[in-house]
Amino acid sequence: MVDIKSKYDEFLKITSNEVAANGFISAVTSLQMLRHIASLENKLGILYPSGEESDE
Repeated sequence: MVDIKSKYDEFLKITSNEVAANGFISAVTSLQMLRHIASLENKLGILYPSGEESDE
């Protein structure tokens, strides 16, 4: 007979690992995009053309 509890526990372990991995990948992707945007802004002088930071 199949042990349903052990199968369910295995499923939960795999699922939680996938959720954690997806969260990590999402966070890394977001950070990479922010770095890319900041780099472009620096190159183009979009935010602070005078080289001064905003007080906001």
